[in-house]
Amino acid sequence: MKKYKKITSRGKRFLRHYDRRSTNEKYKKFSRCNIIKKRYISKLPPKNPFTVPKHNIDIRGNIVFPRNINKINQKIKDMQMHAGLYKICVNHRHLDEIDNTSILILTVLINEAMCNIKKFQKNKKLSPKKEIDERLSAIGYWEALCVNHISNNSNLDYLKIASHCGKEIDNGLHIKIVNFVLEKTELSMKYKDIFMDAVFEAMANAKEHAYDDSKDKKIWLMGAYNEKTKETEIIFYDIGIGIFQSLEYSETKFAKYLNKFANMFGKKKALERLCTTNLSKYKKNKRRGLGMMVYKKLIDGLSAERNAILELYSDSLCYSTNKGTHAIQGNIKGTLVRWIIGEKK
Repeated sequence: MKKYKKITSRGKRFLRHYDRRSTNEKYKKFSRCNIIKKRYISKLPPKNPFTVPKHNIDIRGNIVFPRNINKINQKIKDMQMHAGLYKICVNHRHLDEIDNTSILILTVLINEAMCNIKKFQKNKKLSPKKEIDERLSAIGYWEALCVNHISNNSNLDYLKIASHCGKEIDNGLHIKIVNFVLEKTELSMKYKDIFMDAVFEAMANAKEHAYDDSKDKKIWLMGAYNEKTKETEIIFYDIGIGIFQSLEYSETKFAKYLNKFANMFGKKKALERLCTTNLSKYKKNKRRGLGMMVYKKLIDGLSAERNAILELYSDSLCYSTNKGTHAIQGNIKGTLVRWIIGEKK
C-alpha cells in the first residue's frame, strides 16, 4: 500500500491561495461575459416591435428669463425634433433655480411641441428638489403638462397657469386677474379701471393681432405673489407671429406708419413709439382698443407711490419702464407682457 506524505501548513496555504485565484478568474470571466452580453442586448431592437424608444431631455442649472432664453429654445428645439418618433422624458433633477416667467414660457412651448396634448407622466425620480417641485405644482406647471398631476389649490399666492382663446377672452376673466392683484397689492380702487383696461388690451391684442387666421388664437397667463420681496407679477404670453411681423401684415394706417418708422429708425425706437403713442382712431371708433400705451399708463400712475415696472418682450427686444428699450440675449417666440407691482415706498 502506497503511503502519502502528510501535507504541511505551508502546503495548505499554497492550496488555499491556488483555489482563491482560480475562483477569482472564473468570476472575472463570468462577469466579463455578462457585460458583453448586456452591451449586445442593449443594441438589439426591443422584443415588442410597438415599443417607442425614449429620448431624455435634461433641464439643469439656472433658468432665469431673459438671461437664459437661449437655453429654453435649445431644449424646445430638441423636443420638437424627437417628439414624433420618441417618448419624451423631461428630467428636472438637476434644476437649481427657475423664475416664474421661465416656468410660464417652458409650459407654453412644451405644450406646443407636444401638439397641445398632455403626454407626460410625472415621475418622482425625475422631479426637481422639493422647494422647486412645490412651486411648480402650485403655479400649475404639472397640471398643464402631466396626465397624473395632483391638483393643488391650497396656495393662494399664485394665479395658476391657464390658457384662454376665442370667446373666453371676451368673458369676465379679466375681473379674476384684477381682483387677484387688488387683493395682494392693496391697490386703491382708482387703479382698478386702468388695470382692467390694460388686461383687456393684452387679451384683445392676442385675439386680433398675435396670430394669423390658421392658428388657435390662444393667450396664456399667470400671476404670482412673492412674500419675501412683497412683489406681485402678472404675465401674459402668446406664441403668435410677434409685434413686428403683425405690423407688416396689418393694413391699418397706424401699422403702416410704424412699419415705415421701424425701417427708417430701427425696431428699438419703433417698439418704444408703439408703447408710448396714442391711437388716433380711438375717439372715432369706441370699439377699438386703447393701444399698448395703456400698459404704461398703469405703471405711470403707480410709480409715484410704489415700485412698479412694465416689461414687454417681442423678438429679441424688450421695452421696460425701468431700463428703456434694449436687446436681450436671444429670441422669444411671440409676445410677452409682464407687470411687476411692489410694496409702497
